[in-house]
Amino acid sequence: MNYKKLLTCDVECYSNYFLVMFRKVSSGDIIYFEKFNGSELNRQNILHIINKYTIITFNGNSYDQVIIEAACQGFSNESLKKITDYLIVGKDGRGNQAWQARKQFGIGKMKFDHIDLIEVAPLSASLKIYGGRLHSPKMQDLPISPDAIIQEEDLPDMRKYCGNDLDVTERLFLQLEPEIELRTAMSKEYGVDLRSKSDAQIAEAVIKKEMDDNYGFIPKRPKVEPGTQYIYKAPANLEFNSEVLQDLFRQYTTIPFEVNKSGYVEFNFEMLESDRIKSGKKKGEFPASKKQMKFMIGNTKYTAGIGGLHSCEKGARHTNDGNILRDYDVASYYPRIILNNRLYPKHIGEPFLAIYESIVDRRLKAKRSGDKVTNESLKITINGSFGKLGSKWSCLYSPDLMLQVTVTGQLSLLMLIERLELAGISVVSANTDGIVVKMKPEQEVKAEEIVEDWQFDTDYELEGTDYISLNSRDINNYIAVKSSGSKGKGAYSDQREHYYKLRSNPSNDICREAVKLFLQDGTPVEETIRACQDITKFLNLRTVNGGAVKDGQVIGKAIRWYYGSEELDAIFYNTNGNKVPKSDGGVPLMDLPDEFPEDVDFNWYVTEAKRILKDIGWK
Repeated sequence: MNYKKLLTCDVECYSNYFLVMFRKVSSGDIIYFEKFNGSELNRQNILHIINKYTIITFNGNSYDQVIIEAACQGFSNESLKKITDYLIVGKDGRGNQAWQARKQFGIGKMKFDHIDLIEVAPLSASLKIYGGRLHSPKMQDLPISPDAIIQEEDLPDMRKYCGNDLDVTERLFLQLEPEIELRTAMSKEYGVDLRSKSDAQIAEAVIKKEMDDNYGFIPKRPKVEPGTQYIYKAPANLEFNSEVLQDLFRQYTTIPFEVNKSGYVEFNFEMLESDRIKSGKKKGEFPASKKQMKFMIGNTKYTAGIGGLHSCEKGARHTNDGNILRDYDVASYYPRIILNNRLYPKHIGEPFLAIYESIVDRRLKAKRSGDKVTNESLKITINGSFGKLGSKWSCLYSPDLMLQVTVTGQLSLLMLIERLELAGISVVSANTDGIVVKMKPEQEVKAEEIVEDWQFDTDYELEGTDYISLNSRDINNYIAVKSSGSKGKGAYSDQREHYYKLRSNPSNDICREAVKLFLQDGTPVEETIRACQDITKFLNLRTVNGGAVKDGQVIGKAIRWYYGSEELDAIFYNTNGNKVPKSDGGVPLMDLPDEFPEDVDFNWYVTEAKRILKDIGWK
């Protein structure tokens, strides 16, 4: 990527002050333009810059670009502030869309070569939080209230603040550079600018383009009325022998599922409840489902609903001492369910299936040949398109197809679990697209026969991985130790890996590291923690609505801290005086120091590591 053509950009706007600042990615050089108390803005130079360079922003499509357009078209400071409030606050506190602001205020749309990072970055967070996740040297909130009147002596602080935001934007861009490069390559292939789109948005754009190119029509968003009901249609290859799973299967195939006002499919399992299956409130990953079913197979308790299958272990530890502990994952599970069962959105028809199948085949071919760019770009399309099946705002929206895929996935795995358990082979864990079995060495041949038969019956492919130990707080938070190291999920994921770095807030990383080393090779947690001199591994990060305060000093809305040996008090909410959770003994660290602090409370972190061990079943 040609850094010399890239500029990060940020805007600050008050009723008497406007600032737009640009920073070169290649050198860090900064140029800024101001409009203060009605002074003239150098609009020609701004236009020259945005016509010459690729502009990188965070949330620029929804805010910065609109304000720059208005400023370059001669709007006054007061008008720019009104547009800002319209976009950010609006009448209901939720703001308005960029196209609405252009229409409301008569702002002409300008051509930008523009990359907006907000959708590319995983999960939703503020720029400040992403900066904290990337361990930016400085975390800073807006130094002056957005409703204040800017004074001349405030200008240096505003420039400094804006410059720090540009530093964070650049760090975020560099972290996302592989994703941006992939989107750039896909943009060239499909003739659509995908650089600022999320994975799901890319999937929708690619499929629409493929439909247009190959079939001459672009699918429209279907309207599915609330209250629409569906009956799950089970594939012919599903069969069960145990009473509990026959009962479960009967519930899935006889009771209607109903679309709610949000467009999601809901349970209606009020009937057929038996001693073998109980219904309960759903707390899992599918946001709108009301109920789940709970049942036992062998010695393991499971829940099933509209989302994935889950086992219900708590504080469970399994080792391979004299046994085999094997994880079986289904390769590309949901795409294979769609293709194997010939599933497609009814309003699109079989052309969807043809295009989807060609994308999956092309991806597998690219993966085999080592074509990483094509492999990863098509992987985005495949995974992202499945998520759009449940969005009523998408042209791919198909609640019945979503239902068919997820329920088929659960029942197919349950068929495998039943066959293993009937053969005396214990399944100790299950989660959406995989299971973990614990078996004696003499059972391995039988287990592999069952796996082969299941693969033949379903046409799905299982991939096996052997563990030394599986240490679970619960199904979504665990550490699995392998001969080549360990992997963590959820609260125990390696937040310094590229995939996870932007997905969750730092939270005592050194404790997870110490626990993993202890599980892998027996290194005492005290040894790992006391030997570490990287303060970023001791930090916590969180958002505090309304801002946080410590010892009477306002810290900010996005704050980070470590635990100090000489600190007794907590951090508090500035709005109501309540304590920020888990902040007792917290020392705010908004600016990273050059040297490791002398007051780090190593004992606190050792105790926390031992608590993690207890949570994951270590006795």
